[in-house]
Amino acid sequence: MNRLSALAVALAFLAAGCGSSTSPSSSPTKPTFSATLTFVANVSGFPPGTTVVAGHIHKGDPTCACPVAISANVSSTVLPSGSGSLVLANSAPDPAVVQDILNNPGNYYFNLHSMLHPGGFARGQLSRVQ
Repeated sequence: MNRLSALAVALAFLAAGCGSSTSPSSSPTKPTFSATLTFVANVSGFPPGTTVVAGHIHKGDPTCACPVAISANVSSTVLPSGSGSLVLANSAPDPAVVQDILNNPGNYYFNLHSMLHPGGFARGQLSRVQ
């Protein structure tokens, strides 16, 4: 008899939990997600001591100086041997831009900037590798 009483109490709590004391909403709630985008740029062949001060992904073909699509948060990073890996982080990129990059990577290029070359000293079109 105790098992039956415990089951009845559990069912009562479950039924109470399924009820709603508030009026139903006229529009469903849409989930919202955010992420921090991190990517790695492997660079080589630069003069020892090259300092990177900015890195960006731009939307455009190889011949244009197009606006920034995603700005990477880069502090001054020195390449002591002229090569290395830069870990570039960006918070809250526009999801539509990220999706467009995934769908059409060749429509975007990556650009690195230095104090000597504020317009950029290294640039390459994106391509999918996996």
